[in-house]
Amino acid sequence: VSVLYWKKMQTLDLHSRKNEKFQPTPEELEAIKKKMDDPEFMKLWAEYAQELQDPKYREEEEAYLRQIEKEAQEGGDYTFEFIFPEPVFAVELKSEGRKRTFLNLCRSEKVEQFSESKATNSNDASWHVPVVVGKSREEHFDNSDVEVFDCVFHPKTVELATLSDRFLCFLVEIAVENVNGGDNRSFGF
Repeated sequence: VSVLYWKKMQTLDLHSRKNEKFQPTPEELEAIKKKMDDPEFMKLWAEYAQELQDPKYREEEEAYLRQIEKEAQEGGDYTFEFIFPEPVFAVELKSEGRKRTFLNLCRSEKVEQFSESKATNSNDASWHVPVVVGKSREEHFDNSDVEVFDCVFHPKTVELATLSDRFLCFLVEIAVENVNGGDNRSFGF
């Protein structure tokens, strides 16, 4: 599971960014190309990627990030938090012509709990279900490279999903919508 950097005080409207694509400048592309052609850089990059697979290294990295967060907050900076999601289950998405893609549904106390509000004159209800979605990453699974998205909900939200198949499908649907909207994708499940 990756560490998610979550900026507070900023609303992420994934639907308004649907058609927005990252466009690197020619200078950025040239700098990346130079680094990729540098054997020393690629060696260091491979070592770093290998270290990230080591659970001991991950624990050290998380401890370091928690310390940074604590020091920032002690200094009065409350504009960001690191989320260390706890994985619960994964769902494979339908993706035509692409590599296998998974949603890694996780939980964290740092994500707001769901809320339900009932309409005054009917049996209808509306739900507010916050989710934090990380950027895609590659992992090796089942003898192939796969794409993974961490989708983090509050623990009480995940708990309700374990009690109701319908609510579980609802959470997966929310996660898929956020991945599709944020990355301009068209996954299904």
